[in-house]
Amino acid sequence: MDQKPDVPEPEADHRRGGPFTLFLWVFFLVFVVYPLSIGPAAWLHLKAPSTRPALEVIYAPLTALSDHSDPVRDVMLWYVTKIWRIPFPQ
Repeated sequence: MDQKPDVPEPEADHRRGGPFTLFLWVFFLVFVVYPLSIGPAAWLHLKAPSTRPALEVIYAPLTALSDHSDPVRDVMLWYVTKIWRIPFPQ
């Protein structure tokens, strides 16, 4: 009785927004989520020593960036020590 007519839906338009949406997600992940994940990674680095080799590889780009940029290093140190309360090794 209540059958809907067969109307074709545009497949590409209704998926997820196309290439621009993909670009926004990648941008968000690379420039927001990845840098902010260094806090939990520092905690894991401290609490689970067996994860250190993997974390050092994953976070090598951020480490290199902080080694070459004083403002980046200051922000990362602030974030890890003040927000995540990870003690900075002296």
